[in-house]
Amino acid sequence: MRFWPSIGTRSLLWGAHAFWVHPIVVALAWRKLYGRFPNRWECLAIFCHDLGYWGCDSMDGEDGKFHPYVGAFIARNLALALYAREHEAAYVEELVLGHSRSFCAESGETISKLCDPDKYSILYEPAWFYWIRTTLSGEIHEYRRNEEEKQGRCISSTWAWLCGYRRSVKARFSKTK
Repeated sequence: MRFWPSIGTRSLLWGAHAFWVHPIVVALAWRKLYGRFPNRWECLAIFCHDLGYWGCDSMDGEDGKFHPYVGAFIARNLALALYAREHEAAYVEELVLGHSRSFCAESGETISKLCDPDKYSILYEPAWFYWIRTTLSGEIHEYRRNEEEKQGRCISSTWAWLCGYRRSVKARFSKTK
């Protein structure tokens, strides 16, 4: 029996995907990118999109990379329980399934409108707050390692990784305006 929760569970409780802050910053990013706040079904998708990390032993490993399947299942069923019509529930499911570029590349799903606000959301909270939460959850070390492998070089610290990541997000979205 495990005493300490898995990294995916820690992420949802207090890390990068914390249920009490991540949906708020994603909604703010949605407002910035699309010029309006999300509607009720989009809010449901925003709240549920990362719930599939629950119980995952890695964020980007074999279990974590398929988290959109679980999130989409939960979101669709919640939408139907909240009296969504079939097309509304399908829209919620589509938003969740398409929020992760890497998942879409592997599964053949189409990238959804939720993808960009999900990535842009990191700019809607102070870097120090994100850094503290992801350090406490332990997930920041996996993010740093993944980036080091991609770049083929050592990144000096988790703070340096975070600052670089935030710069790359800012640069990516400054090109789309």
